[in-house]
This record gives sequence, C-alpha cells and structure tokens, in this order.
Amino acid sequence: MPAIPLTAYQAISIYGWAQPIRILDWTIVKEHRLRFAKMFSELKIPVQELKKLQPRKQEWLKEGLMVAEDLPHLLPWKVHAFHDLDMSLAEVMCNGPPSAAFLKETGVTFQQMQEKGLTSDLMKLFPYTVSDWRALGMGRDFLDTLSDVACGQIFHMPKGVVAAAIQ
Repeated sequence: MPAIPLTAYQAISIYGWAQPIRILDWTIVKEHRLRFAKMFSELKIPVQELKKLQPRKQEWLKEGLMVAEDLPHLLPWKVHAFHDLDMSLAEVMCNGPPSAAFLKETGVTFQQMQEKGLTSDLMKLFPYTVSDWRALGMGRDFLDTLSDVACGQIFHMPKGVVAAAIQ
C-alpha cells in the first residue's frame, strides 16, 4: 500500500502529540475518516501526493471521503460530477462553473447536462464558447430549437455563424 511522507504539523494534526507518525497510508485515511478537503485544504497535502496515496477514485467515493465541494480539485481522478458524486447542475454551478475542458475530460456531456436541467437560459451562466459547447456534445438539433435572440444571448454571435461553426 502506498504511503506518503508528512510534515510535523500534518503528523500531529492526524495522529496527535502522543504518536506523531511522519507517514500516511490509505488504511489510516480510512480509520481516521480523513476527507479529501481536510487533507488538501487544511493539511496542505498536494493533490499529486493524495493521488499517490489512493489512485482509485472508487475507493475515495466508497469511503465517502470525496464530496461535491471537492470537485474542482478532482481532475486527476476524473471524477464525474453527475455519475460519481450525484451532483445537481446547481451544485456544479455553486463552485463556479468548471471549465468545459474539465467537464469533457471527466466525461460530462451536453446531454447529461440537459438531463440535469440545463436550459438555454442557464447556458448563459456558463462562460463557454461555441467550440466548448460543441466539444461537450451540443449539436445542430439543439441549435435549431433556439431563437435568434436566445442564440445571440448565449453565444454572442448570430445564429447563422453559430450554425456554420457546428457543422
């Protein structure tokens, strides 16, 4: 089982003053119920080290040690906001919309976003380009449902230009 080194502060924070061990392994993480956020934000353990400690996202998720609030830092595990964390679209937005590249790399699609409630009005809140939306899987069929005004509000360009970019 992989282990990572700890600083004195980290060791005391995890094990206490009586027995500050300078190594952390996955067994201890589970025993102490050390959530990702605590280790990353409070103990300042870098994401790369946490990935070494437990590379399989299923283990983190099974133990309940990764939660929705952690999403912006979970790209190395390719945690899917909807499938893995059962997040709503609103929860995804609460952390500030993740980049389209982040969503694509973690397997989130335009269709999944629609299933979670994405509408043309909500699309205006995402700072994505036509190319970003296209990369997530937005197709011509969706574009055909938009009015010229809605298209302009979302993409900041005429519908004809957007249609040409999607083909």
